[in-house]
Amino acid sequence: MNTAYNPSEPPDATSVELKKFLWLLWHKAWLLAVVGLLAGLGAYVFSKLQTPLYEAETIVLIDEGGTAQSTSYSAIYLISDRITKTYAAMLTRQPILDRVNEALGGVGTIHKEDVSVSAVQDTQLLAVKVRHASPQAAAAAANRLVDVLREELSKMRASRYSASKQNLADQMTQVEEQIAASAEALESQASRLSQAEKATLETRLAEYHVIYARLLADYERIRLAEAQASASVVQVQPAYEPAVPVSPQAGRTVLLAVAAGLLAAAALVLGLNILDDRVQDPLQVTALTGLPVLASIGQHVPNSGEPVAQTQPRSPVSEAFRALRTNVRFMGVDRPLKRILVTSAIPEEGKTTVASNLAVVMAQSGLRTLLVDADLRRPRIHKLFKLDNSAGLTNLFLNSDGEAFSGPIRHMGDDLEVLFSGGTPPNPAELLGSKKMAALLEGMDAGYDLVILDTPPVLTVTDAAALSSAVDGVIVVAKLGQTRRLALKHAVEELRKAKAKILGVVINGVDARKPHYYYSTVYKERYYQPYTSSTAAD
Repeated sequence: MNTAYNPSEPPDATSVELKKFLWLLWHKAWLLAVVGLLAGLGAYVFSKLQTPLYEAETIVLIDEGGTAQSTSYSAIYLISDRITKTYAAMLTRQPILDRVNEALGGVGTIHKEDVSVSAVQDTQLLAVKVRHASPQAAAAAANRLVDVLREELSKMRASRYSASKQNLADQMTQVEEQIAASAEALESQASRLSQAEKATLETRLAEYHVIYARLLADYERIRLAEAQASASVVQVQPAYEPAVPVSPQAGRTVLLAVAAGLLAAAALVLGLNILDDRVQDPLQVTALTGLPVLASIGQHVPNSGEPVAQTQPRSPVSEAFRALRTNVRFMGVDRPLKRILVTSAIPEEGKTTVASNLAVVMAQSGLRTLLVDADLRRPRIHKLFKLDNSAGLTNLFLNSDGEAFSGPIRHMGDDLEVLFSGGTPPNPAELLGSKKMAALLEGMDAGYDLVILDTPPVLTVTDAAALSSAVDGVIVVAKLGQTRRLALKHAVEELRKAKAKILGVVINGVDARKPHYYYSTVYKERYYQPYTSSTAAD
């Protein structure tokens, strides 16, 4: 059963694109595997060349003296964040690190980037971690950091209140001296002093005692404030020597490298496909030219060089040519097509294969068909049928005798006859566009139901454009994976400038195994097995 392609009902574009990309990835699976393997191997070697790093961790309790307790989670978070940032900055200060390194001696040396401080969530605990190539140095440095921090905080606390305490102590010393002097004067001169003088000294001594009591109270308040405001550093969990290095993690590094390699390879494959200017699927043809796809012809090798529709009539490729025949007939419903020109944008796209097989299936349907090799520069039809090209179309230009018209024509089977090109003339384009060619075409119309002309590529020479206005329809052949999109577009534009009636595009070289090309009904697997090999050329 012949199935015609309906260009008004294209397959879902998103589905086709997804299948195409998936097929591309599957088709290039070997490349993805190689890139992933190389990336993983490189990451493994790189990991083995790296110096192992060990991480020691100590847990420290920071009790902020005088800090108001709060049940607000936001307040706890802010306090915890402030504590973390404050002590992280202190622990990575160079003076503290220098003191730690002095204490370590020859065990090792740590730097700012080797120390990290993080808060234990919802607590006043800090996790202090130290990384080093030596596990002993990492543990010793972590423990020594806590000691140095405690000493540093003690110094800071002492310096903060020392000035006030010293000032009060000096004042207390002065008042003590004044108290002693007043007491001594009162005791040694008591018998010689009047009652008024004695009362004055006693009053002054009492005032000195009041002043001293006040100074002593202020001194004690400062000492209490110092004790309350100072932070207490308690090492909850000491650091122990780690047994296993934390870096490099060879397994994780290899997995990440393999994943990155696969993604990079997939991106490269898809990127190159997007940048590829060649026609990759039928949807591109329709979007690019605005023309329907009349048929998709699978990759095949003609048996003994002859048209596959003649030697293998039951093959999927022959069925594709019969689908092309059906679609061409639909194009001539209102006005029967008597002359059909077959061309392509550039050479080696399969136009001769399409023209000859279309002629065969047309003849098989009962139409008396004439296949004309109008490629007067590089004729190929005589090679396809393995016959000599001694006489053909060019002989008819030299012979005005109508009775000699049938001389060069070869009979190839029921209802199929072929007119080869003949010798190569010096002016092919002028001959094909001449009045004599128009007269020859009229003579062909009288003797045949259909005339199919194989012409040179549009962008190579002007022959096809010169002849296109004298035919009823033009079929453009494009080859998947070879025809450039820009070339196909320009070819169609040239034919339109020549006032040609373009019937549509025949896509040649389709690989029926590719899932994104299966929308062409002639390749449905429920009817046929894949029939593939290398693509036939012109």
